[in-house]
Amino acid sequence: MNGPTAAQVAAAIAYELDGWQAVADRYGHPEWVELHSPAGDVIQLRVGLHWIEARGMHDQDLGRTRHWDVSGYRSADIGFSATKSAARMAGEIRRRLLPTVSENNRVLDAKADLIAEGRAADDALFAAAEKLFPRLHWRDNDDRRRDEAVAWGHGDSITLEFRLDMWPHDRHCTLAFSSLSRAEVRTLIRAAAALRTPPSPSRPARSQRARSHARRRRRARTGVKSSR
Repeated sequence: MNGPTAAQVAAAIAYELDGWQAVADRYGHPEWVELHSPAGDVIQLRVGLHWIEARGMHDQDLGRTRHWDVSGYRSADIGFSATKSAARMAGEIRRRLLPTVSENNRVLDAKADLIAEGRAADDALFAAAEKLFPRLHWRDNDDRRRDEAVAWGHGDSITLEFRLDMWPHDRHCTLAFSSLSRAEVRTLIRAAAALRTPPSPSRPARSQRARSHARRRRRARTGVKSSR
């Protein structure tokens, strides 16, 4: 590009934004530059010869949930002429873009917190299953797809396989827990574990009573014959 480089344009805008810093683009594009605020907001500038695009960047870990699928998220991008002064560009960003970027970060931070809580609850659920079924084997598709983790294996004579937040099209689970609270799933796991407990000690007692009853019947028949 002719004229100021993208880095120079970004540096001038960052100066006008008071406290912001211009940082090289994380993807290595020479005409893209990032602006970082002291509060943690990030804006990507795509600097062209006649036009500049500014868009919000969001780094929250949402697993396989896309930012734009989160309720309350709004598109955060604007454009303006490259002929404007750095002060006017900064004013455009401050007025038209920053409120949306900041609100998006608030919404996405809350969603990321919920997802992190869910992952922690899933970890506790898996730990409970592991304690009840020590010989289970675990498959975890890394943190990005943690909600698709699957456990399968053998606990004595029990085979257990389950998936959390199962893909709708998956047909390979022999047992799927869905639309249940984690407390309910934990109860089901404990109930499955109870199926492999030893036979109740009351069963031999019932057999002993049956044998005693049979002996009494034999004695009764013998008594009838001797009376004749």
